[in-house]
Amino acid sequence: MAMVYGLMKQHDGMVHVYSELGEGTTVRLYFPKASGQAVEETRIKRPESGFVRGTETILLAEDEAGIRRATTRALERMGYTVLVAEDGEAALEMYRKHSEEIALVISDLIMPKLGGGQLAAALRRENPHVRILFSSGYSADTAGGLVALPEGAEFLQKPWNLEDLGLRVRSMLDLGGDEAPQTTAGSG
Repeated sequence: MAMVYGLMKQHDGMVHVYSELGEGTTVRLYFPKASGQAVEETRIKRPESGFVRGTETILLAEDEAGIRRATTRALERMGYTVLVAEDGEAALEMYRKHSEEIALVISDLIMPKLGGGQLAAALRRENPHVRILFSSGYSADTAGGLVALPEGAEFLQKPWNLEDLGLRVRSMLDLGGDEAPQTTAGSG
């Protein structure tokens, strides 16, 4: 429902949920009236060689089982090794056990036990240069109002498509993915 709500708010729509015990639930989506001409869809172009691929290890922190499974499958098909956590606490523990292997953390923003922002803060205490990609059904603006996005973290709105996920992951892995300052040896 968070994804539906986020998408509807982003497009100036409304969601009305009515539930009655023993009768069920009705969800109504109210879309704004379209005006003007249709806007041409813009898509990120896929490289000619097909989906971008990699061999790195990614830690995925996602509390929704269906999204967790779909994301894991997608990343594994792209060649990545995926370590999976169902909440922020499990993700932090997994990171502590496998920090040397993990090249990128993909985290839902709103999770039980330890939310994405809290997870990122804890991870940055462990490693100030950890690469973090947040994903949420809320728009970046709405998500930023709910949880302070850490400096250098990137955001991918759900629902994403395979190309967007693959390109964002690959760009973060290739370009560093965050703006954390690099430490230098021999200072002092």
